[in-house]
Amino acid sequence: PPTLPPRPGAQELLLKKLVETHYDAKQEIIKEGANNNTFYVIKTGEAAVIKAGATVNTLKSGRSLTQLTH
Repeated sequence: PPTLPPRPGAQELLLKKLVETHYDAKQEIIKEGANNNTFYVIKTGEAAVIKAGATVNTLKSGRSLTQLTH
């Protein structure tokens, strides 16, 4: 599907809403199944994606992760 151009000022608004957070190695960021509507972007380092106790992916700098719930 075609992508719409961003609205004027949308990028600046998004950047103002970002909050930098640091996590220690092995620290859980999102618990599987938990209510969470937060969007994360990995600035440096990497994050393991673990499902049912098994690592299914590793996300590196520049990637994003979220668990959207209703």
